[in-house]
Amino acid sequence: MMKKSFLLEYLPLVGLVVVLAVVLVVWAFRLARKAGKEPSPLAHRWEKGVDELDDGSATAAGQGLMGRAVEDEGVVVLAADGFGFADSPGALDKGDQLGLLADVQQEIKSICTLLEEKDGSKEDFFSMFGLVRAKYPKMSDHAALAELRPFIRERVPFHLSDEELDSLWG
Repeated sequence: MMKKSFLLEYLPLVGLVVVLAVVLVVWAFRLARKAGKEPSPLAHRWEKGVDELDDGSATAAGQGLMGRAVEDEGVVVLAADGFGFADSPGALDKGDQLGLLADVQQEIKSICTLLEEKDGSKEDFFSMFGLVRAKYPKMSDHAALAELRPFIRERVPFHLSDEELDSLWG
């Protein structure tokens, strides 16, 4: 039995690798040559009748075709570090305000649930609400106090007049 030489056995594979290397080198050279050139713009039929603007005209100076743009009255262009937001003294941020309202609403819900379970009266409600008033004194002059009136009316198991609702916080 005759043994083939190593080179003859793998000659087709070596030939394929050499051909692929040559193709890769040729492709890389063509790609490098194209990268140096700027592609030419496509020709358009309508370009023949269009005037081109000079780079040294008014558009280059920032004035545009119709002149310099005018800002609206009161508009001022500032840099990013040229403005800021001031906190008004004594003002609560939105998160604190919404948290306070939600806390008071939760207290009212628990009072109304307790009144329904124990068949409580208006007097029981007013006495328990006194505890809420003492726990949340900031709510008496809060901006969202008007939202609590319909909330309380929906939850209590009895009718409250406008005078009674007004007297809850003061």
